Amino acid sequence: MQSLFNSSNKTSDDIKNKLLKQRLTDQKEKIEALNELQNITPNSRKDKQLKKAKKNNEEEDDDLESRYHQKLVENNLDDKVESDDESDHMEVEDVVKSEKIDIREEELEKAAKTIFIGNLPQSVLTDNKVYKKFIKLFSTPITEGEHEVISKEQQEQDKKNYKVKSCRFRSLAFSEPLPKAVAFKQLKLDSKRDSINSYLVYENHDKKTLAKIIKYYNGFVFENHHLRVDSVLNPSKQDTTRSVFVGNLDFEELEENLYLHFQQLASENPNEKLIEYVRIVRDSKTQMGKGFAYVQFYDSSYVNKAIELLNGKKIIQTVGKKPRELRVTRCKKTFTPVNGSKNDNKKVSALNDKQKSKLGRAQKVLGKMDRKLIRESLTIEGERANQDKQKQKGFKVSKMLSKSVQKVKKPRSKEGRSAKRSVEHKLKQK
Repeated sequence: MQSLFNSSNKTSDDIKNKLLKQRLTDQKEKIEALNELQNITPNSRKDKQLKKAKKNNEEEDDDLESRYHQKLVENNLDDKVESDDESDHMEVEDVVKSEKIDIREEELEKAAKTIFIGNLPQSVLTDNKVYKKFIKLFSTPITEGEHEVISKEQQEQDKKNYKVKSCRFRSLAFSEPLPKAVAFKQLKLDSKRDSINSYLVYENHDKKTLAKIIKYYNGFVFENHHLRVDSVLNPSKQDTTRSVFVGNLDFEELEENLYLHFQQLASENPNEKLIEYVRIVRDSKTQMGKGFAYVQFYDSSYVNKAIELLNGKKIIQTVGKKPRELRVTRCKKTFTPVNGSKNDNKKVSALNDKQKSKLGRAQKVLGKMDRKLIRESLTIEGERANQDKQKQKGFKVSKMLSKSVQKVKKPRSKEGRSAKRSVEHKLKQK
């Protein structure tokens, strides 16, 4: 009986063990199934897509490298074929580069379309109506007569030629010592100075229209001011045979007072145009007069009359407290010295005729900053090497546009007193 009981216990234990094992295996299978479900998520899908994209990119990179090497081989072959042609062109390009010169051609083109207007009333700045009237005056086409017939094509062309692009005002006298930009915005203008200068830039460059404007409006009365109009690129030279020098002027004297004073010479017809222009020489910073002026007549016969009748006589109308006795004499010819160094002459001689003419115009027309930069790009064969040698020796190389011959620093002499003292000092230290 006991043996039967023991055998039954063993079988029950075996069955229990088998059941436990099956449960454990079932649980393991469930856990593995859950892990597989968790792995199949959107993030994992993206990762798989990225891996595929990386593989594709790597394959494309391999293709690009192969293509790059093929292009290198093709370019080398093309270079070998074109090397002879390029060697021929290189010599021509070097010659062209050596002749290149920075003449500020844009500024010269702008100057060709610009006119100068002097003795303009100061109310152009303060009053908007006067400014519009001034722009309208110089932008309307000039007709020679009332009955002049003009075609439609000519009218359209005149509208383009007379169109004003920009206007600049210069020679402003300020009442307070402020920066120019601040004083101009606040219009702190000096009430004693009633005139300014202006530059009008037109849209098109037509020589005939500009010459017509200058001839018509020079001496034109605008707001009780006689305008002085001239070209910027080709200004008219002072004719000494038709001009007189006027001295002993008040520093605050006005141009209109001189117009009135010298208009006395027209005794027969008071409205006759005698004076071409009046120019009072002023200081560039303060815009105050320097005490003398130049008056140019249309006819040279009025020069003798002005000296005989008006020399030593008091001015009719003046800004000062008392009218002064004016000194009227003939104008003398003034000779301006030619400035520059030997290196400048060498470089100018290497230029073409067109470049020389442009360079001459640029020196007269352009401002100080443009003059300095005018010929920096010019390279002449052998010139740079000479400059380098001079720098090594201790010489100061003069610039292209020097107003006067610059001082040259000589190399230090070995026999001088300073050299001997330095040698003695070194010996003492040893």
